[in-house]
Amino acid sequence: MKDFTLSHKRWQQIFDIQLLIALIWIFLEALSHNKNSLENLIQGAFFIIVFGLNLYVQRAKKTNGIIFEIVRWLNLFGLSTLFPSMWVEIGNYFLKNVPQLEILWIFLLWMSYLVLLLPLAILFVGSLKNWFLRLVGVGLLGTQYGPDSLLKISKNLSWLHSITSQGVIAAFALLILACFLGKEWGFHFNPNLKFIKSSNFQYSILIILCYVHLLMCFTMHLSAMISKFGLHFLNIQSICRKNMLPLQVLQLL
Repeated sequence: MKDFTLSHKRWQQIFDIQLLIALIWIFLEALSHNKNSLENLIQGAFFIIVFGLNLYVQRAKKTNGIIFEIVRWLNLFGLSTLFPSMWVEIGNYFLKNVPQLEILWIFLLWMSYLVLLLPLAILFVGSLKNWFLRLVGVGLLGTQYGPDSLLKISKNLSWLHSITSQGVIAAFALLILACFLGKEWGFHFNPNLKFIKSSNFQYSILIILCYVHLLMCFTMHLSAMISKFGLHFLNIQSICRKNMLPLQVLQLL
């Protein structure tokens, strides 16, 4: 079975499409909301500069040198934040305006988020040789964890809302990034996991561990129930006090 790999040229084409979508979205957003604040002007100017430099590097076919390094780090510092925030805005737009297809939008958004920063990672982090710069690059890509929770999924779809808000999709996206980057850096994955009883394995220890785990789960659940009951009790007490106050005033009169 062959590994799923794409050529550098193909990753570049996908990245170019992302840049074009981001440019169109920023332009349409500026027109529809009539935004002219300093923050939006700076963001638009920065993106136009990044877009132009990327086109220049591709046309000049520069894969090293000072200009390429400037483009690399501008992309990593700027686009690693811009792409996820743009994903959230586009996602919320469709979820708000076409709620009839909410489940379809959610699954499409999930799939796109899993590979959102892959082209950026492969093209500009995968070619890094220095271990410290690799660490910095991975740290910048880590900004993908968090924005996904801002997706406004209806609470009626409780399990879809929970998965997204708790960062499950972002965690899988970072795992995929790590696998692709590891391959780009020449690392090979061979877990070779074998579940074999050790010489000092004891069933009694396993039973104790399972018992402690169940006890902790029960304690946490009980604590949550007590906390919820306490909040309900305080709400009821507050309502009773509000209702009792007018009666006391009438009695004084």
